[in-house]
Formats: sequence, structure tokens, C-alpha cells
Amino acid sequence: MAAVWETNTGAGVSGVVGDIVGKIGGNPGDDEIVEERLRPFVREVRPGRVVNVRFGGQEHGRNLKLGPGGRDGISSDVRPVPDGKDGEVVTSRVRVPEGVQGLLESRTVYAEPEGWGVISDIDDSIKVTQTSSPTGILRNTFLSKPEPIAGMPEFYAYLQTLITTSAPFFYLSASPYNLYSFLSEFRQAYYPQGTMILRDANWMNLAGLLETLTVGTQEYKVDRMEKIHKWLPKRKMICVGDSTQSDPEAYGEMYRKNPEWIKLILIRKVTDIAAIGIKEKNEPERFEKAFKDIPKSVWKVFEDPQECYTLVDNLVREKL
Repeated sequence: MAAVWETNTGAGVSGVVGDIVGKIGGNPGDDEIVEERLRPFVREVRPGRVVNVRFGGQEHGRNLKLGPGGRDGISSDVRPVPDGKDGEVVTSRVRVPEGVQGLLESRTVYAEPEGWGVISDIDDSIKVTQTSSPTGILRNTFLSKPEPIAGMPEFYAYLQTLITTSAPFFYLSASPYNLYSFLSEFRQAYYPQGTMILRDANWMNLAGLLETLTVGTQEYKVDRMEKIHKWLPKRKMICVGDSTQSDPEAYGEMYRKNPEWIKLILIRKVTDIAAIGIKEKNEPERFEKAFKDIPKSVWKVFEDPQECYTLVDNLVREKL
């Protein structure tokens, strides 16, 4: 994946900052934090650009051409790379003119065709969001310090050692690529190395962001999981999500399409928020419908990550 924008410090930025602070009920001193978080969203898209990458370093690496990008500045390509061992990590760097800024390095983790893998949602699954309301989403995106769900970093660290440290992790979120830096820094601080898969979207107004985060998430996540399945069809996948949006329905749909691929679905029941409709989302009937025709042994709804340790232990030993 490559995304190309150009820094844009247009006159409307200060007004947008004030608009966001006002909507989320922030204080005047919050402007600086909001402005820093907002920067990735006030860049002009540069469509049709090619990104040249030196895979594996500057001296002995291989040149890869990514793109050209679409109208949203984002490109997705499949390119051949040199052979590597399972779990090997290779760092690459974008070849750009002096002075160009951005995320210019990437890390590629080699994964063998078989073994285990993890697909994980982010918001309210591993990162505290605690809301599905528009105002709450804005506050967590632009003001709140990102915090992990209690117990989830420890569970993921244990899960990684249990299924081997080289198992691929995929972090699948409905957030747009504008938030890549923000979410990647959070992931690096608390969770295993993995591929961050975000939504191919760009926006220049609040309504556009909220639509990206809340509309069509089931269809989007199923589409991306089908892409992961094409990459690693022989892997045994563990899927982790939560009850605030459409993770149960998305994982249930994907299991019915590929029952031999997904071995376990873990859904965190979010009970520590007062969002409208959350009670209905946590009703047993909702989960029974989402996981219709799926064996009870394959899915579990939990509140405390401690509930999952024995389950994954038994699963991995059974599938060895």
C-alpha cells in the first residue's frame, strides 16, 4: 500500500479545529492537540503518483514501483520480492527527493503459507473508544490519548507466543488511511507487529469522516478479509472484534464462506459505555443471529480477556 498527499495548510484549518473542539466539548487549550491530529486530514490528495521503494535497504535492496494511485491518492499493488524465512522482517524505504516528509519506511514480515494468523479489529477491541456516537468518535479521534483495552496487550503477547512469534497479525479497521500514523504508533506501543489495513477513503469535512467510520463496515471488512484469504488460504485464522458495530456479522459471514479458514471468533462485549442501542447490540439474540449455523465451539463472546486464555490453549493444542 502507498498513499500520497501533499501538505496543505489552507486558511480553513483553524476554523475546522475550532469546529471540532466545539463539537466535542473540549477546552480552548485542546486546540494544539486537535490541530496535530488534524494535520493528516488537511493535505491535498495527489492522484496518479508512482512511489519508488527500495525493498530491503538502500545498498543491496530491490527497486519496487508502487502505483499509480487512484483519485484518493492510494494504491494497492502485488509485487514479487526476494525469498525470506518465516518471521523474517525486512525494512524498506521510499526513494524521494530531499525534503519530502511523511512515513518513508515500511516493514515487511514474511509469512509461510501454513500455520496460524490473527485478524483483529481496533476500536473497542484493542483500543479504548467506548462510544459509537458521532461526538464520541470525534473526541477519541482528535483529542483523547489512545489507551489499550485492559488485559488485551497481555493477551495478544501470549497469543503471539502460543501460535509462534512469526504468525502474521492483520489489524483491520474502518478508519481511513489519514489515521495510519496515529493508529500505527498506538499499535507499536502495545501490540505485535502486523499489517494495518484501513479504508481507502479521504475526506475534507466531519460528515465524511463519520460516514467512513460507521457506514458499510460489514461489507468493507468482509471484502478485506477475502483479500487476506487469497493471500494465505491455508492459514488457520483467529478473529477478534467487539459488539459496538458489525464485527460479529462480518466474521460470521466470512466463516460461512470459508469454514475451514476461520478457527475461532472472539467478540468483546462492550458494556462500559452508554451509547444508544448498545444494549440491543449485546443481546444474546444478536450473536445467535450473527453466528447462525456456526458451531458454538468456534465463537465466544467475552468481557474479560482472561476468559480467552484456556480457549486458545485448547484450540492450538487440538489443531497441532
